[in-house]
Amino acid sequence: CMAKEEQNCSGGLMKADVDDVAVEDELDSDLVLEGTLVCALTGEHKTSNPQEETLQSFIEQLHREYAVDLSDMERDVRVECITGEEGGRAEKKTRSVQLAVYEHGKPHDVDNMIRAVLVAKPGTKADQKAIALLEEVLGGIAPERDRVFGLWTNGADLTFRMREYHKRTGDPQFTELTDF
Repeated sequence: CMAKEEQNCSGGLMKADVDDVAVEDELDSDLVLEGTLVCALTGEHKTSNPQEETLQSFIEQLHREYAVDLSDMERDVRVECITGEEGGRAEKKTRSVQLAVYEHGKPHDVDNMIRAVLVAKPGTKADQKAIALLEEVLGGIAPERDRVFGLWTNGADLTFRMREYHKRTGDPQFTELTDF
């Protein structure tokens, strides 16, 4: 029989080997596979692509630079928006918001949403259609709030908007901003 540290005579694992396996198992649970990343908000493994990387950047930026608690953010929120009128009734569509920010400590529902981030695929044009989509979403969130803020990005271009209501007519008004 060889020395105990090198091999167990019964063919099983030695204490040193068992400790090594435990360390490897612990490392595997923290392992991020190639082509994936860990979401800063949810801790879930996500496929790494330009859209996801842009979203992660905004999660980190809102948390670090704007002091938004991670618990006040949520990914992939559906918002019902009015897209026009037909035959005297409002036409509605559900839009996806990649990142929603809610008033601190409030329940995550549309009435408490204060910021919306839309992340488009790289190469998507930052045209009037993109801006209209952002304004549509801003018109659908927190209708009782005087102001809400939004961002549309394709990873390269940024478009910021603020929604307020016209004092006389009550219609939503959108103001271009350079930042939140």
